[in-house]
Amino acid sequence: MSEEGNIHASTHAIGYKHHSSLLAAAHTAAAGEMKVEKGELKWISNKSGHYTPAVQHFMQVLHFLQKKGIDLAAVQIQFHTASGKTNYSTVSDFLATLKPEEDYYHAKMIGYMNSKPFPEIDTLIRRKNWRLPTGDEYSRVNLKGVLNVDTGQVVSHKEVCQYFKTEGVAFNPTVVAGAAADSPIKPRVQSGAGR
Repeated sequence: MSEEGNIHASTHAIGYKHHSSLLAAAHTAAAGEMKVEKGELKWISNKSGHYTPAVQHFMQVLHFLQKKGIDLAAVQIQFHTASGKTNYSTVSDFLATLKPEEDYYHAKMIGYMNSKPFPEIDTLIRRKNWRLPTGDEYSRVNLKGVLNVDTGQVVSHKEVCQYFKTEGVAFNPTVVAGAAADSPIKPRVQSGAGR
């Protein structure tokens, strides 16, 4: 998947054409392999020795496919990490294993937070009667995201993204100087740039 969100696919030819060749080894939003039979997606993975995509990159692909109306209900997943690969019978099985900070919208929320200095983001959040977790809440209690002041519960990451978008906050997947530096939520680059 290119940085613009376009999926490029071709058959693999050992010693001749690899998936990194599709974009001339340029930066990507995600990389991996997929199996399609008669126009139907059967299997997908994040297997790429060149790009070594993390879960956030893989989630971008799944999100894109879902938005395009691809039926993911019966699609099998093979997810690769430095310690090996894990097979999942369905996308739902894979999603059930994710930590809160591996959610697609969590990564996107961090991208919005990265676009402005922390005091500006904090002001926007407080207007909604929300707050960021303390360092202890983030690390020990595992509250990953923006919290509702009244309930203490994590606000849907998607809701926070939609709010930032309506407030005109630009999405920036890379950390800019001074952006969210004081936040207990740690920014994560999801664009794949530099991989």
